[in-house]
Amino acid sequence: MTNEIVSFEHPEWKFGFDANPDLAIENRKKLVDRAATDKIKMLGYHWTYPGVGFAERKGAAYVFAMAT
Repeated sequence: MTNEIVSFEHPEWKFGFDANPDLAIENRKKLVDRAATDKIKMLGYHWTYPGVGFAERKGAAYVFAMAT
């Protein structure tokens, strides 16, 4: 999940770097759902500074909420 906006709001989108797009989509969906359900703090090196935060449900999708 290299982008905290697109990857959280649209985990079903395919990206050019996905070696196996269907598996990547499945894994992104599972990861963001588990992170939101379990309130797991996440770190993304390519996310907007500071790159640390949480996944939160927003309707049928998710959003990234930076840690404070």
